[in-house]
Amino acid sequence: MPKVLTTSAIITCPHTGVGQSIPSQTKVTIAGAPVLVDGDTGTIPNCLNLPPVGVPCAAYVLQSMKLNAVTIDSRAVIMETDFIKSATGYPLSLKESHQVDDGSMKVEVQPGETIATPPELQDTDQPIVTVIPPALLFSKIGFTNTGAPPFLTATFTLTSQFPSQWLLTLIVPPGSTDITSASPPGLTVTPSGGQWTVSPLTITVTLTGAFMMALPILPAKVSLVMVGINRRGRSAFIETVLGVSP
Repeated sequence: MPKVLTTSAIITCPHTGVGQSIPSQTKVTIAGAPVLVDGDTGTIPNCLNLPPVGVPCAAYVLQSMKLNAVTIDSRAVIMETDFIKSATGYPLSLKESHQVDDGSMKVEVQPGETIATPPELQDTDQPIVTVIPPALLFSKIGFTNTGAPPFLTATFTLTSQFPSQWLLTLIVPPGSTDITSASPPGLTVTPSGGQWTVSPLTITVTLTGAFMMALPILPAKVSLVMVGINRRGRSAFIETVLGVSP
């Protein structure tokens, strides 16, 4: 069974940063560590995706996927299997180490009967996210002289047996913007909204030359980060870099 998340859990970002969770309640603990609930926050003080090149995964908000009915003061308990992302948009890895003692009532199974976890809530499915191309190159001088390219496109493909949702983040140092449902002028996401009900799902991002002209040049790491999440809370992500030269 999945473990309840506590302040002792190891939460890491893709850039080796380690999270420090801040509990909002302390009356329920496991092995002395407060249990974390929906809405609790945390910081990641040592993420290595640093400016001026990148944008660090500085913080996170714990949000329950409602895969378990356990609550504390009417707030859902966070499970190790819940999907959590950093404020920058990258998925976080959750690892809880406390011992689990299952004291629930035993259920007698009759001959020929089976009791199993629904397939979509098992750990057998791992989402896959790909992108073509892995990098988009743009020259501001070239565009000024020729008007080409008029636009650039990145095509993301998401695959999962049990799809749930996707998130898309535009990272432009020193900040990031969630463009899952709304995007700035000059950038189009088709389809948008974050719903993932079919697999494979193809999502196309189109960026106009005028939009690229407004981006910072290398070595600033401008990128699009796509995250696919299945119904169990497992996720995968991929990043395509927008390489802008003078």
